[in-house]
Amino acid sequence: MHRYRDALIHLSAGDDGITEKSRPIVGAFVLYPGWFDEEAGTNPYAAAVESVGIGGFPLLPGRDNLWLKAFLKEKFGDTVRTSALDADEHRLHESVRIPPTGLKLEQYSDLTLAASLGSIAGRDRGYVNRFLEGTAGWYHLPVSTQENRKIPRSVMREVRYCAISVHQPGAHDRLIEYLYDVKLVRLVKRCELTVEQAGSLEPGNDNEYWLFELGPARQLSSPIQIGGVRPFRFRLTSSSGMLAGKPWQELEERYPGVTGKAATRASGGSAIL
Repeated sequence: MHRYRDALIHLSAGDDGITEKSRPIVGAFVLYPGWFDEEAGTNPYAAAVESVGIGGFPLLPGRDNLWLKAFLKEKFGDTVRTSALDADEHRLHESVRIPPTGLKLEQYSDLTLAASLGSIAGRDRGYVNRFLEGTAGWYHLPVSTQENRKIPRSVMREVRYCAISVHQPGAHDRLIEYLYDVKLVRLVKRCELTVEQAGSLEPGNDNEYWLFELGPARQLSSPIQIGGVRPFRFRLTSSSGMLAGKPWQELEERYPGVTGKAATRASGGSAIL
């Protein structure tokens, strides 16, 4: 199946008249006459289907064929969907994002994570002040936040800029005033983070966190107001919109097909990012 998938090439004429090649196939799957209790069991090829886009599904006449049905529904939607899947939704799958050795794939070169600083209770004052002044060196985010929004880890590693909303003393709203370059993104356990990196120590917390090492910050031409001081905000957007000082509601959403649906489920019907 690997050979079939990789050998199928699409040819098209480029703007310069030279023939361009691309691979139009992102997965290859065998349908075979297997007998399983699909309600209670798990497809033995599920891990391969998810990670590399190669695998199989049992298909028998007179059976519900639940594994295949669920897979097709995930990829193409169901009969009640009224609009086509966003192209980003397909590109989010890990099996599509496997790069050649030594290279990496990026859908967006200016992917920006706009998020809240979170509660400052019990945090080191110097840590908080650095965000207020635009000199922060680190930002951390629970992996559970990313997973709740169904965002693949490869997308988090694609983030190139961070914009963190902070509550200035005396203000009614949180503000985004700085856009930081992201020097490095890595996974760490919360107990491994220092006071400088997280503002406080949590030696017994083994949960995974994304740790963003921040580079130089640029001050926005106009601060972006984030409504309220309590609700957590999270959005994947572009750096150009941030630098232009667009209102929060008008910022372009990157990968909206996934993050928007996840937020709607989490909030019981009204998307809050």
